[in-house]
Amino acid sequence: ASSAVMNIQSDDWNSFQKFQVNVNVEALYTFKQWETAFRIGVPISPISDVPGGPKNSLRTEFILRLALH
Repeated sequence: ASSAVMNIQSDDWNSFQKFQVNVNVEALYTFKQWETAFRIGVPISPISDVPGGPKNSLRTEFILRLALH
């Protein structure tokens, strides 16, 4: 597996939407002091208007929180 950092030129930012709409579903489980969550986001609007560019990518997050109460 490999990863790379991609730099976006200032002109390329114009191809991305300034406003994106997502539908999120979150599952949350609470322990005594910890909370864990898994969130899935499904975009409604496209990320980019460029033909062949990114359209609707699924977003996932795993969250681990310490409850301060």
